[in-house]
Amino acid sequence: MIYYDERHYLTEEIFAQSFGYEFLNALSPGFLFTVTECIEQHIGQLDGDEIARNVFDEDRYSENDYDERMEIVKILNDHVDFDKINALIPKLWYPTEKTFNLTREQLLNHFPF
Repeated sequence: MIYYDERHYLTEEIFAQSFGYEFLNALSPGFLFTVTECIEQHIGQLDGDEIARNVFDEDRYSENDYDERMEIVKILNDHVDFDKINALIPKLWYPTEKTFNLTREQLLNHFPF
């Protein structure tokens, strides 16, 4: 998966076809497209602490809020299979910091003629 100009492309071939042969062929030889590598990641992960921090109302805790929150975290971690839940959370493609170049010639090679 690659990312270019705020769009994701599953393959180099799809990226090349999005421009079309005529457009790519009209570019100067050696023209470079700098694209960003993408990785597939879960949109988030849950654990007992995450739930305790975000679900339970801080105003309802007593002065010992840390101890109470830790008790809730322990209860959740002991009784909820977070590995199973996290494995089911959808994944999306996210750009990384790694960029690379695709040449005009590389992209033209994806056309059958």
